[in-house]
Amino acid sequence: SEIQNFCLHGTVGAGKSGVIRRLANYARQRGDMVVIYDRSGEFVKSYYDPSIDKILNPLDARCAAWDLWKECLTQP
Repeated sequence: SEIQNFCLHGTVGAGKSGVIRRLANYARQRGDMVVIYDRSGEFVKSYYDPSIDKILNPLDARCAAWDLWKECLTQP
């Protein structure tokens, strides 16, 4: 399986955002899906592309329509 998870931890200025951005760019080039938990909104400001990306934040007007209940009722 190619499904991988990782956690990147480091102090301010250690280069975490740069590493994540490079990995996300690589995944985009391959056509892979990426989920980024962006608590500060840093990636949305600098990386979000409305033509291919989805925002899953109900407090953001750009949030994609998503009904979690319907998703729970359907089979993959």
